[in-house]
Amino acid sequence: ILVLVNSLAENRFASYISEILDTEGFFCRDTFDAGRNDLTGSLLEKYPLVILSNMPLSEKEKELLRSYAANGGRLIALRPDKALADIFGVVPDQFFIREGYITFNPADRRTAGLHEASLQFHGKGDMYKNGGAEIIAWFSGVYGEKTIFPAIFTASPGKGKTAAFAYDLALSTVLFHQGVKEHASNGSVPDADGDAAYKANDLFFGYLDERLKNVPQADVHQDVLVNLINEFLPHPAPRVWHFSGAAPGAAFIDGDSDGMAPEALDTVIRISEACGAKYTLYLMTKDF
Repeated sequence: ILVLVNSLAENRFASYISEILDTEGFFCRDTFDAGRNDLTGSLLEKYPLVILSNMPLSEKEKELLRSYAANGGRLIALRPDKALADIFGVVPDQFFIREGYITFNPADRRTAGLHEASLQFHGKGDMYKNGGAEIIAWFSGVYGEKTIFPAIFTASPGKGKTAAFAYDLALSTVLFHQGVKEHASNGSVPDADGDAAYKANDLFFGYLDERLKNVPQADVHQDVLVNLINEFLPHPAPRVWHFSGAAPGAAFIDGDSDGMAPEALDTVIRISEACGAKYTLYLMTKDF
């Protein structure tokens, strides 16, 4: 896999696609920085799959990518330049959507196993009209409904195959994890929920749809990317798993345990023992 990034581009989060691929275990890849080197057709031809991050493209780079796809290359792009719309099977629209939703196409094979019909996305998404693409998901401004504007789609230009996320998956993932920077303790609205306490919850107040609070949304977005990678590669890609041999693991996303009920503490200890994990308790002296 070849990943194209531009370290000089304004969107510094675009290169987070490399972190996403690390998380998903795709270590067998090369990264090319188009901001510091000249992209060539001979380089692209060496790779069966190219992943294009959200970055500005010169006219030469656009033609190289168009030629690569037409001649049998596989290309996955994250919010690509609208000038490349034709190779993704869509027609550019003048409008865009910000901080909305995507609604999956239940009939598309790439959505098999995804249990959520709709997800949020963060950042800006480009609006297109379908020009013959296969639609994986549509944009929406309302949870649970879809529009005619495709959000994730695939096409087959020439001998190749392409897919595009009309929003920047990398940027969206960062914002899913970090929340709103203005809501940080040193931001302009540090106590976003108005409870007179600075907590991690403030970062996501008004940003996370509570109907989806139990859904690992960033991971589900990444699942679509993984499905596309596996489909586009001519052979299965080797992947590195963090839990080799299906080793048991548990994560407690719980913050402080001040005031934890004895029953809840027993549950935590029981799960830790079942996983063979060590669990350390720090007790306040006033509790002795």
